Amino acid sequence: MLEVCGLFIAYFIFVIVVWPALLLPITSFKHYERGLEQMPFWLPSGWVFTLIWLVMFGLVTAAGIIYALTVPSSDVQVSDFYTAITALFIVNITLCHFWTVAFFRMHNAMLALADAVFLFLTASAVAALLAYIGEWLPFGLYVAYPIWLLVALIINGIWVACVEPPRKRCD
Repeated sequence: MLEVCGLFIAYFIFVIVVWPALLLPITSFKHYERGLEQMPFWLPSGWVFTLIWLVMFGLVTAAGIIYALTVPSSDVQVSDFYTAITALFIVNITLCHFWTVAFFRMHNAMLALADAVFLFLTASAVAALLAYIGEWLPFGLYVAYPIWLLVALIINGIWVACVEPPRKRCD
């Protein structure tokens, strides 16, 4: 189980340090900045999203570490759930990074929206499995993530409706 804890810690470091360092120098945010001008006034500003994602990734990492440390390796049924949760988590990480590429590098909000649907579904499946097997502390830490993904999915949909193709401001 310690190797899985290492996986979650490595994931958190990758998300917070490595991924931004690789992505930011080659990404133009002009597309994003222009799009914000067309979004409804009530949406939060960019720094709020950064803070929310930092908190979400921290909660997901903490939930993963706690779950990895509490799962008994001798219980076959729990082991099957553990495998499913880990696989869904890895798929979700991949989808999360692809969303960033689709939205910020490819400037394709529709592709990012499709990706966001699968992000929400995989995160919801992880939360449901954690609740089903009674892992309440990891579930409690993790459940904010699919809730936030639903909000992000709605915002992504608003972006598609208001910004692409260029339209008038959506107030």
